[in-house]
Amino acid sequence: MTDERAIIFFDLLDENHTVAKCTECECLQGGLAQLKVDYPELTDKIAKIATTKFHKQPGCKPCPPGNAWTKYSLSE
Repeated sequence: MTDERAIIFFDLLDENHTVAKCTECECLQGGLAQLKVDYPELTDKIAKIATTKFHKQPGCKPCPPGNAWTKYSLSE
């Protein structure tokens, strides 16, 4: 069963995915990979926005996927 915080985290990453610089960023894609490990039932949703192309985190301040990860990891 997927808990609510996982859905919120996915939704935040999905929103960030629409930002061009975030789409292939290792921060967003790393968050998706972690969700896939923690909640395999989200694999199909994750596959729709995951990519095989990545770029290093460019140092955005603030980092939207990084902020989403912080909220997710601290909400345990």
